Amino acid sequence: MAEPFSRSERIPALEAVHLETLNQRLDQFDTQLHQELAAAKILAERRKQGEPIPDFDIRGKLYAMSEEIAPEARNGDTREMHELIHPQSGEISVDLAAGGGFITKSILEWTRAKTFAVDPSHEQLQILNTYCGGKAETILGSPDDATILDSLPRREIDFVTSFGGLHHVPDQRVMMENIATMLKNGGRFAAADVCGGTALARHFDTFVAEKSITSHTASWLTQDRLEQLIQGTPLALKHAETRPLTWVFDSERQMALFFKALHAYDLPDQEIIQDLQKALGTFQKDEKVHLNWPMLFFEIVRTET
Repeated sequence: MAEPFSRSERIPALEAVHLETLNQRLDQFDTQLHQELAAAKILAERRKQGEPIPDFDIRGKLYAMSEEIAPEARNGDTREMHELIHPQSGEISVDLAAGGGFITKSILEWTRAKTFAVDPSHEQLQILNTYCGGKAETILGSPDDATILDSLPRREIDFVTSFGGLHHVPDQRVMMENIATMLKNGGRFAAADVCGGTALARHFDTFVAEKSITSHTASWLTQDRLEQLIQGTPLALKHAETRPLTWVFDSERQMALFFKALHAYDLPDQEIIQDLQKALGTFQKDEKVHLNWPMLFFEIVRTET
């Protein structure tokens, strides 16, 4: 009778099976990415010819694919947001620049209450509606568009949040005024975004801006900038800090395809990997690839008036 495999023999065999299965899935995603990138490039060209097509109507499907490619890569983001928001069951909330529902879905699970999702992309809101099972109330519009207030209760919102989308908002001052109108006294605006002046902001301003098929422009936030934006409003900055998040991947190839979808790159995998390593830094831990992705987390409260 043959001796059973030792633990040291079994684990490499299991890892090999996992890697083979992962690569088969990534092969499928690679094919889909080529198709979606081709479709997005057509829309991007139409925009160049004058059609007013928002960025995320061009690459919304690609952005959503990133979650399918690496569904656990950003688990740390949701943990940090839960800690920041301290959501309570029954709280009414608004997710600004909600995108495909990355944070919205978690909010619904945390609060089991009415949740509004605001985004200027029709494509993104359709994706969000499917992703969240139709449980969020979607509002088409930019966070700095005063007309979104027509679809929201005023002075009744417990918390407003956003993750990674505020730098796309053209008039952040008007956005803050809108938030002040939404929140009840003591309500909070708890959000996270890329901090201006950091390596991550420079990465967006250079490589992403040059290589994404839609380019990239941003109005980055800092603590000083937040203070300026809320001057003269009934909002007060409670705290702001940069937290050293990492995004976690099973392999460098998974990381490359994730960013090919997230940032709409029509680039070789190795070029994406090399840029991320140089600009932000990666490291190996627990047989995973960790990418440094620090974010500015802040909480603003509405004071009594």
